[in-house]
Amino acid sequence: MEQKHNIIIEQKHRGLVYLFLLLFIGCVDINSDGDFRSRVFTSTNGENIYINTLNWGVTYDKQFTVLTKDPNELRKREDSLFAIKGLEPFVYRFENDTLQIISLEKINIHETFQTIKIKFSVVGNIEYGKIQDSIRQGRSKYRLLSNY
Repeated sequence: MEQKHNIIIEQKHRGLVYLFLLLFIGCVDINSDGDFRSRVFTSTNGENIYINTLNWGVTYDKQFTVLTKDPNELRKREDSLFAIKGLEPFVYRFENDTLQIISLEKINIHETFQTIKIKFSVVGNIEYGKIQDSIRQGRSKYRLLSNY
């Protein structure tokens, strides 16, 4: 009798799990291209550089980032040919027509700019973590990509 009672309880729980999954899947827009963000910086001569990011996934934990002249590049995941993959692939600051980037590895840019200079600094994990912490504490001129 007890075993029969346990089977009935397991079936009820299984039904709740299925119901939860159906409700959860119904809330996720599978066809969505994600959350697109674009940050523009303009040189003193009027040239623009955009940092475009696209996040997607259930918790938006997947990210592409691109440095470009095109404000719409990466609006869709299919545009990701030149994108940098990963969350927070670099920190940056724009000052005196120079985009300064600090990252864990060299970043390739597929476009050239006439009046905007791009300066890269590649650092190790520990130093990068310290830089991110100083940004979060408001002690740095650099910015995180998530701080749009």
